[in-house]
Amino acid sequence: MARNGSAGVRLKKCPKCGGEIEISFLNQYSYVHKLTKSGRISKRYTKEDNGTMEVSVAGCRTCGANWGDGEFSIDEDGYFWDFKYSGEGRL
Repeated sequence: MARNGSAGVRLKKCPKCGGEIEISFLNQYSYVHKLTKSGRISKRYTKEDNGTMEVSVAGCRTCGANWGDGEFSIDEDGYFWDFKYSGEGRL
Protein backbone atom coordinates (compact mmCIF):
# COMPACT_ATOMS: atom_id res chain seq x y z
CA MET A 1 0.00 0.00 0.00
CA ALA A 2 1.28 3.44 -0.78
CA ARG A 3 0.24 6.99 -0.03
CA ASN A 4 1.80 10.02 -1.74
CA GLY A 5 4.65 7.85 -2.97
CA SER A 6 5.57 6.52 0.47
CA ALA A 7 4.86 2.99 1.60
CA GLY A 8 2.84 2.30 4.69
CA VAL A 9 3.77 -0.22 7.36
CA ARG A 10 1.42 -2.99 8.48
CA LEU A 11 1.06 -2.85 12.27
CA LYS A 12 -0.08 -5.30 14.93
CA LYS A 13 0.51 -2.94 17.87
CA CYS A 14 1.32 0.69 18.61
CA PRO A 15 4.67 1.67 17.05
CA LYS A 16 5.39 4.05 19.97
CA CYS A 17 4.78 1.89 23.05
CA GLY A 18 3.65 -1.55 21.90
CA GLY A 19 0.11 -0.98 23.21
CA GLU A 20 -3.17 -1.98 21.63
CA ILE A 21 -4.52 0.14 18.75
CA GLU A 22 -8.25 0.94 18.77
CA ILE A 23 -10.05 1.96 15.56
CA SER A 24 -13.30 3.95 15.57
CA PHE A 25 -15.55 4.13 12.51
CA LEU A 26 -17.62 7.28 12.96
CA ASN A 27 -21.37 7.26 12.33
CA GLN A 28 -24.14 9.83 12.52
CA TYR A 29 -27.18 9.40 14.75
CA SER A 30 -30.13 11.69 15.37
CA TYR A 31 -32.36 11.85 18.44
CA VAL A 32 -35.79 12.74 17.09
CA HIS A 33 -38.15 14.43 19.57
CA LYS A 34 -41.79 15.40 19.02
CA LEU A 35 -43.63 18.38 20.39
CA THR A 36 -46.29 17.60 22.98
CA LYS A 37 -49.80 19.04 22.93
CA SER A 38 -48.63 21.76 25.30
CA GLY A 39 -45.97 22.82 22.81
CA ARG A 40 -42.98 21.53 24.76
CA ILE A 41 -40.44 19.11 23.43
CA SER A 42 -41.10 15.53 24.50
CA LYS A 43 -38.65 13.77 26.81
CA ARG A 44 -39.12 10.65 24.71
CA TYR A 45 -37.24 10.29 21.48
CA THR A 46 -36.36 7.82 18.79
CA LYS A 47 -32.81 7.28 17.67
CA GLU A 48 -32.26 7.29 13.91
CA ASP A 49 -29.14 5.98 12.22
CA ASN A 50 -28.17 8.50 9.55
CA GLY A 51 -25.35 6.35 8.22
CA THR A 52 -21.62 6.51 8.19
CA MET A 53 -19.61 9.70 8.01
CA GLU A 54 -17.02 7.68 6.04
CA VAL A 55 -14.34 8.76 8.52
CA SER A 56 -12.31 6.61 10.85
CA VAL A 57 -9.78 7.41 13.55
CA ALA A 58 -7.39 5.22 15.51
CA GLY A 59 -5.40 5.59 18.67
CA CYS A 60 -3.44 3.99 21.47
CA ARG A 61 -4.87 4.56 24.95
CA THR A 62 -1.53 3.76 26.57
CA CYS A 63 0.67 6.46 25.03
CA GLY A 64 -1.79 8.68 23.14
CA ALA A 65 -0.47 7.97 19.64
CA ASN A 66 -3.27 8.68 17.18
CA TRP A 67 -4.13 8.49 13.50
CA GLY A 68 -6.62 10.73 11.72
CA ASP A 69 -8.40 10.35 8.42
CA GLY A 70 -5.88 9.49 5.70
CA GLU A 71 -3.08 8.58 8.11
CA PHE A 72 -3.91 4.86 8.07
CA SER A 73 -5.99 2.39 6.14
CA ILE A 74 -7.60 -0.98 6.69
CA ASP A 75 -7.09 -3.30 3.73
CA GLU A 76 -9.60 -5.79 2.35
CA ASP A 77 -8.15 -8.50 4.61
CA GLY A 78 -8.63 -6.35 7.73
CA TYR A 79 -4.99 -5.38 8.32
CA PHE A 80 -4.02 -1.96 9.71
CA TRP A 81 -1.60 0.07 7.54
CA ASP A 82 0.18 3.04 9.12
CA PHE A 83 1.20 6.07 7.02
CA LYS A 84 1.86 8.48 9.90
CA TYR A 85 4.51 6.79 12.03
CA SER A 86 5.93 4.45 9.35
CA GLY A 87 9.13 6.52 8.96
CA GLU A 88 9.94 6.42 12.67
CA GLY A 89 11.59 3.66 14.66
CA ARG A 90 9.28 0.76 15.46
CA LEU A 91 9.10 -1.66 18.34
